[in-house]
Amino acid sequence: MFKKLFCGVLSVFLLSSCFGWDENTVPSGLVVKQWEGYSMMLPKNWEDLSESEQVIPAPSEGKIELVAKSKENKAGFSNNLIILSDDLQKPSTSQDYSLLNNVGTQKESLDYVGLGSEKLVFNDGTESKVYVFEAKYNLQTQRYKYIQTAKVCDQRKGYLLTVGILASNKEVDKYKDLLKTFSCAPNNEEL
Repeated sequence: MFKKLFCGVLSVFLLSSCFGWDENTVPSGLVVKQWEGYSMMLPKNWEDLSESEQVIPAPSEGKIELVAKSKENKAGFSNNLIILSDDLQKPSTSQDYSLLNNVGTQKESLDYVGLGSEKLVFNDGTESKVYVFEAKYNLQTQRYKYIQTAKVCDQRKGYLLTVGILASNKEVDKYKDLLKTFSCAPNNEEL
């Protein structure tokens, strides 16, 4: 009986600690933001534009969860983050969902140039794959650099996380670290 009670209490503690940060674990310049189903750290000087009308076109599948951008504008561009979600038809892993979305991104973008991919381990220990590439999404825009990964929560909810930065920006690792802070809500089991 004690063993079951101990395991139950330990499980609740671990699940709640995966989702929460205290003031001492949040790096300087970042703030923890929580939404329905997930949380993530964002730079303090970024604004959430999710409630703004027509920020970006509606995706062909899924829904827009978050659109955030830096208040700092360089060369007419602000670094940004877009999180899309989709209800998956069958159970998947974060790595598989990331790969599937990268294949789709290659097909849908113009002038796609892959700059590398590697394993990404979220702060909660979940593994995925992160892709760094340059692309244009239409004929009017210049080529930008993107850092993209995915996270699956509860085996059936997929989140696609994409950071857009200027192609000349060399701080890719900084944005990979930012993506690692994405965490599923405690009631969502992570893969």
